[in-house]
Amino acid sequence: MLRAALLVLALAGTACNAPAPAPAAKPEAAKSADKPSPPPVPAPAAPAPITKLSDPLCDAAAEPLAALRAHTGGAAIAYTGTPLQQWVIASDAATGRHDDAAIAAVLVDTSPAGLAYVRTRIEGSIAQWMRDKLKRAAEGTEGREAAWTAARCAWAVALKPLAAEVAGTAPGLAEEVDAAFAAGDVALAGSDATAIDKALLPGHEVIEKSWFRLAHRRLMAALAEAKKNGDPVPLARARGVFEDLRDRLKDRNTPGIAVVDKELALAPDKVDAEVIEREIALALVKRARKYCDEALTPAAKGPLGSAAAMATAAEGTAYTRVVLPDMSEKLKSQGFDEAAHLQTWQAYSEAVAEGDADEAKRASAELVQWNCAYQQALKIRECTSSADEAPAAAN
Repeated sequence: MLRAALLVLALAGTACNAPAPAPAAKPEAAKSADKPSPPPVPAPAAPAPITKLSDPLCDAAAEPLAALRAHTGGAAIAYTGTPLQQWVIASDAATGRHDDAAIAAVLVDTSPAGLAYVRTRIEGSIAQWMRDKLKRAAEGTEGREAAWTAARCAWAVALKPLAAEVAGTAPGLAEEVDAAFAAGDVALAGSDATAIDKALLPGHEVIEKSWFRLAHRRLMAALAEAKKNGDPVPLARARGVFEDLRDRLKDRNTPGIAVVDKELALAPDKVDAEVIEREIALALVKRARKYCDEALTPAAKGPLGSAAAMATAAEGTAYTRVVLPDMSEKLKSQGFDEAAHLQTWQAYSEAVAEGDADEAKRASAELVQWNCAYQQALKIRECTSSADEAPAAAN
């Protein structure tokens, strides 16, 4: 239902932007067609079209970001004092991060590996800025349209081009994000506060967690390339991309952060990608578990049918899609079917949106069953949505 709703809204947006059909001739006009027509009255000048501004930071950084991507190394990149740095500094101010300092510290490394790391850190900082804007748009009471438009600009200028790198392992990802943004645009063009919430709250989750899926696929692809070729460049890229996922491990698999950092510090052909994938999965499967049934619990943020309930279903679906390939591999002996599982998530999302408690409970029970089966396959002691992993015992 959620995906269908987003598609309907996107199509509606297309219709809204299409030229209006000419009005049908009135019967009175047809009857008087044989009478002399009065002199034509000049039509009033059409008002100038309203052009939405995207975002000053995003617009100004588009050109230097393109130059950064075209840079091949051998010389320091243009960063200090540029619109790119201004964007990163703004992101740090909004999120409490320190990406600008981390980027500035490695600018002296003009090798291809150094360039790869800097580029991913800049892209990651922009992604953090987009996440902040999405949150403000979804949960704020003022400036929601401006925040949504700014997030959309960040996606289009800085992040969407990265989706082409993982088209084979995350097909349709860019289109799903575009559809979510389009649905928000259509809702914001109206004045129905409930419709706006039902577009922006789930849309926020779809877009943000799709970015995590994009980062995850880029990370795994970089690790595979580094392992195959013993190449430090994709490994440097992997180090930078992991920063986009680091906070997802906190409070769910906090000890796993050190495990991943240790692996990424090894030589390119020594890194164990399976270890890294497992540490990330430990955290994400717990996050997904929360949303398998949150809309049905006493602690629900809103009743079935509400925007808040719909957002939880969207978040659970999106988190599950990050780990779905590994989930499918580990549970195939138990009869797990990836497509069927996504259909269950869709059925659950539709039931939540429509307020169908019985169907939501049925689908939820199936989602919980498979989520817990995956947690067991990952050797998590107890199926949980919130417990942090215990540090590994010292040898």
